[in-house]
Amino acid sequence: MRKLTEKELDQVNKRLKIIPFLYGEICDEIKDHYLSELEKKPSDEFQDALLQLNKAFNRSVVERMEENLKRSTERAITQMQWDKLKFWKLPNYNILYLFLLLITLGVVYLYLDVEGMTLMVGIFSLVCIPIIWFSIWKDISFSLMQFRVNSAKAFSYQIMTRSGIYFYSLYFFCVTYTNWNDSNPGVFGTVVIWLIDIPLLLYMLTLVQVALDWKQKQLHILTR
Repeated sequence: MRKLTEKELDQVNKRLKIIPFLYGEICDEIKDHYLSELEKKPSDEFQDALLQLNKAFNRSVVERMEENLKRSTERAITQMQWDKLKFWKLPNYNILYLFLLLITLGVVYLYLDVEGMTLMVGIFSLVCIPIIWFSIWKDISFSLMQFRVNSAKAFSYQIMTRSGIYFYSLYFFCVTYTNWNDSNPGVFGTVVIWLIDIPLLLYMLTLVQVALDWKQKQLHILTR
């Protein structure tokens, strides 16, 4: 097995740059495969081997790999969020945190009615933004010119996506609420709002906990 020359490595890197990878893990996996296969070939067979690899890892193949990684990551995060809701298995401080959040919502609702509860949800959501960003920002590469994510770790990308879904849902809910019977939805409307607010809060709360666990895991890997 030989070591690739700088020129050969440059050809591999140029090829990989053509593909707009969504997940960094897929890029690293394919690059490792390129290098391991090309290092087995003598220099006079390099171009033919590179061409074969380019055909093997075309855009459609990369998209399938990304889709498989996306699905497995989504299942993992969903399971982790459900596990965070199993309060009987959580550490005492997590149970206390969840209990205090629900009690605070109840007190705010009793004293400030639906508007106060909605305000509380909004404040909680704003606090979550820097926490989520702190947890994932080093794992994501943005293209400001194309206004898209160039490459990211799949886990961080899914956390970012789920956060976006949460804030979009919250925005849609707030717009609907403010136009619902002049902000006086009545008993039925209040029940509906509670049924929307509580799941949204729990969704974001568990997502923040998952994001912080992910950050802690990454920091542990770096300090080993």
